[in-house]
Amino acid sequence: MKIFFLLLLIFSCSKIKRSEVPGPEQKENLVTGLRNADAYSPDIDVVVAFLWPRRITGPHQRPAMEKVIATSRKLTKEKERYLTDKKKLKDAWAAQKCPCVLDGVCDGTETELNEEACIELEDAFSKNDQSLVTFYQYVEDVKAAVKESGGEWMDTSLEFKELPFSKLFLDQGKLRLEAFDSYVVNGKPQPIAYDIEPVSVIQEDGYQRLAASFPRLVSTPEGLQEKGIFTIKADIKATESTLTFQGELTWSYDGYEQLGVIYWENPRK
Repeated sequence: MKIFFLLLLIFSCSKIKRSEVPGPEQKENLVTGLRNADAYSPDIDVVVAFLWPRRITGPHQRPAMEKVIATSRKLTKEKERYLTDKKKLKDAWAAQKCPCVLDGVCDGTETELNEEACIELEDAFSKNDQSLVTFYQYVEDVKAAVKESGGEWMDTSLEFKELPFSKLFLDQGKLRLEAFDSYVVNGKPQPIAYDIEPVSVIQEDGYQRLAASFPRLVSTPEGLQEKGIFTIKADIKATESTLTFQGELTWSYDGYEQLGVIYWENPRK
């Protein structure tokens, strides 16, 4: 289920079946017992989600789907590197008492202050933030390849940057997605938001996964209407810098399942 490590699907003139989607190649850092969930921010910076094409109709789809898989691996590694480096910089910032050194926010316990070190850390923060350009380019590459393959891309905060963060409240069993797909009003895309509950942490195959189901909203001449059910079942990966959720997004309707992918991260506070 660790979907950003999917291998190639079977390319034939048929529906994509769950049995054609291999499981993860490795399970490093997957959670067996979720602890200290409150150490992570509820804010979700970026959600990447899409549905694979309904049918594989021929070899012309293969290059695009291969690109989705290969680029998704790069995307997740780049974001994890960024968040790991950011966590190290935040720890060094606190250790050097930089809020006191540069901003005058002191608590009276400071002894030795190193302005040069804090200025270097400021530069390092800036360079690390600039590296996000690579991550966002990978996201755009995945988006283009999904559409080229005949799949369906879910518009999220990446397309609606003015929106507040989506949020996950594990302790309350709630997930708020500020944008998850879109529809058009007077020629302008509008986000579709969801308040999802309950959101559960379930045990499967010895690991814990996040699970949630909710009606999908689609645009009709009468407005937004429910059509089928979205189901999320995502592996939970914990590191020192982030809690990562990545797994299956499934759309079920009229007795048919369309498989897909969902990924997001909640950084450590």
